[in-house]
Amino acid sequence: MHSRSKVILIDEFEKASKSVYHFFLQLLEEGKFTDSLGREYDLNKYIIVFTSNMPKEKIGEYLPPELRSRFSYKCAFWPLSSEDKNKYVEFRTQHYLDKIKLVCKTVDKDLKPSDVVNIDVVQYSNMRDINSEIMRQITEKLYSQIIDENALESIKDE
Repeated sequence: MHSRSKVILIDEFEKASKSVYHFFLQLLEEGKFTDSLGREYDLNKYIIVFTSNMPKEKIGEYLPPELRSRFSYKCAFWPLSSEDKNKYVEFRTQHYLDKIKLVCKTVDKDLKPSDVVNIDVVQYSNMRDINSEIMRQITEKLYSQIIDENALESIKDE
């Protein structure tokens, strides 16, 4: 029988309190923890990923050295290029259009991402904001077609 690793993701770790840092220091040292009901959890075979938005040069200001020394692998990511962001916008928009076209027969099947979304990605550093803008523009462009079709469908059902 093969045992599988499991992943725990701790996002935005820099926002945690000192008590949370201490908890993870102990967890990484011992490999287990006990919850408030006295149940013990063994985290053998777990991979714990900590993400953070802290600048690389300020890690020492956020995380104590004894905690940092417990991390097996540290990786820094750099901002995406405008070309990468544009590729993402096209990919994501196409994904949404494909879903919409499956459900809404009145939406033009030949519609391309560039027909619906036009985003100046240089203005954005956060991918969540780009996603929101994609959704806003798709909604603005296709809302009337989607609503009209849904209204027609509801009339047919009556």
